[in-house]
Amino acid sequence: MQDIPATRPRLDPSSPYCAIVRGWYDYGSFLLFVPEGSALVQATVFLAGVTMDKLGELGWMEVMERRKANYVVVRELDADSFFSIKSALQQRRTINPYSSAFYLVAFGDAAEEASLLAARYPQYFAGIALLGSSAGYEELSGIGRMPAPEEDHPLDMVPLPLWANPTARDALAYWKRVNGCFSLQGNRYETIRRPDEDRDLGADIIVDEGNDLQRMLDFLFEKRRFPGLRDGNLRDADLPEAIGAQRHEACFDGFNRLWYTYIPKHEEGKRLPLVLVLHGRGGEGGEFIARSGWRHVSDEAGCITVYPTGASGIDRPITYWNFFDHGKTPLFADDCSFLSQLVDRLCSELPVDPKRIYLSGQSMGSMMSMAMALAYPDHFAASASSAGLLPGFMEHLSQIALHPGVPLRVSLGEFDALAQSNDPERNDAVRWFLGTLHALSGLGKPEISRRGPDVDYVCRDGQGQVRLWYTRVKGKTHAILPSEAKLFWQWMRDYRLGR
Repeated sequence: MQDIPATRPRLDPSSPYCAIVRGWYDYGSFLLFVPEGSALVQATVFLAGVTMDKLGELGWMEVMERRKANYVVVRELDADSFFSIKSALQQRRTINPYSSAFYLVAFGDAAEEASLLAARYPQYFAGIALLGSSAGYEELSGIGRMPAPEEDHPLDMVPLPLWANPTARDALAYWKRVNGCFSLQGNRYETIRRPDEDRDLGADIIVDEGNDLQRMLDFLFEKRRFPGLRDGNLRDADLPEAIGAQRHEACFDGFNRLWYTYIPKHEEGKRLPLVLVLHGRGGEGGEFIARSGWRHVSDEAGCITVYPTGASGIDRPITYWNFFDHGKTPLFADDCSFLSQLVDRLCSELPVDPKRIYLSGQSMGSMMSMAMALAYPDHFAASASSAGLLPGFMEHLSQIALHPGVPLRVSLGEFDALAQSNDPERNDAVRWFLGTLHALSGLGKPEISRRGPDVDYVCRDGQGQVRLWYTRVKGKTHAILPSEAKLFWQWMRDYRLGR
């Protein structure tokens, strides 16, 4: 057993996405197990009330070897220890925990504390399993009446998938009420699903002894709690292999790169629009398929969506987009070159309409999509992205393109941590972003209007066509919402190269 290394001073271009640590690592308050073949962005399962030896006796070790995830054995479970461990994991540069896929499994007496933790902080978990007796119904209901963090509803309006041992009867009763589970099919309580574009309020419950560990993880991994609204967006995981997305791998400029393609049903010989969808820092193309909402746009609109994965850094195994180096240093992959070559390859291999190629993304992926639009205005018809601006690098890019020939649309959430205020009159970054683009494009001051609770700032050219559109989204955090993907498509689909 050894300590988790802090970092590694090298990058393997042939295998940039593999986890650096493998096996068991001791970090004092918890043990970390990373199976062989693990990737950077994957689920994290917190295990409480169990030891390494007990995991072996229960058959968990064999399952853990097969189901790639970070497994965290918590020595003591309470709110303070959970947040301390969560912080420690996120600070270790050798792993990249995917916070949208945090799951809690508690054995024996630890199930009582786990039930209280999940009731108080449901927004941090995508699913829990209680393999022992829970806290009492009244105590859980008392927590549930507390207000959700900065929301206008109580905690018991935040659903959570639950795998419950029959002895956890009080937690079962509580979460049946919270999740709206009234229909029993076998041992599964099915919720009355109340989905909308941005928040799937459906969460089922399974009552089982917990002996079928593989089935338990299958159930838990069905859901993700994506960022979006402040208590998260509980939605279907939409794993690439389950929805028919194709994984691809190839070498570009000496670096092994990954991407996923999703092609909707279409007429033979018909040319389709292509949208390049870019994840944020620390993300991965496969996980962004569900989080971005673009897969559903692809089905409804008949456009091809492609989800590339950024490169990992020289000093840390975390993905990001390099739009600032341009191949000057061989230690960093040139993502502008990669994406440009990828578009050419996609056009040669897929039924792509070359006049209808678009960009979208979130956070650092939003920055990258704007960088690509400015650097390659002859490649893309429009760019629409969320939760990321390009203030620090816009001046450099302006030397590449004297004006943004590609129409740009970007949105920031009201509660996005990127900026304390997203009002251009109050926030220097947003004001600088708009002001710089005005100068580059020769556009005048933006038209300001309200669209429901959101505020739009729109700049048009001399022909009245929108060239720049910035939106301040009510209630949103640092995220992209599925409803935004639909709005982005409705706007960008009318643009063509050559017009």
